[in-house]
Parts: sequence; structure tokens; C-alpha cells
Amino acid sequence: MAEVRVIESTCDRCHRQVHHQFTTKLPRATFDLPKGWLHVQGNTRTSLVFGMDLCEDCKVIVMEAAGRFTEA
Repeated sequence: MAEVRVIESTCDRCHRQVHHQFTTKLPRATFDLPKGWLHVQGNTRTSLVFGMDLCEDCKVIVMEAAGRFTEA
């Protein structure tokens, strides 16, 4: 039996909120971000230092800093 689930995602930089739906047959162990969003996390050898979800506008800043941004 399929369920329709609604997830509210919030950008950790600009606080934009997006609601999106997905259909699943089994419970998911991973999180789901809206299309075009970026999840960034920083780890030390033993622990998670931070985790951020960034919308498509805010992710450009991180992508440029990483040298990975290309104009599409």
C-alpha cells in the first residue's frame, strides 16, 4: 500500500520553506530534499560538526566557494 507523505524543508540560510510530496511503498531511512536543494555537512574524524540544507538560490554560494559552480 502506497502512502503520500508531505515533507517541509527549510533553508538554513534564508529560511525559505518548501512543502513537497512523495509516494513510497516502504518507510524511508534517508531524508528527501526538494529538487535542486543541497545538503552540506561537516565532520571531524569522530563526530558531525554541522549539517545544512540550502535552497537552490543559497546553494550557489557554497558551490562557488568549492569551485564547483558552472552557469547552466
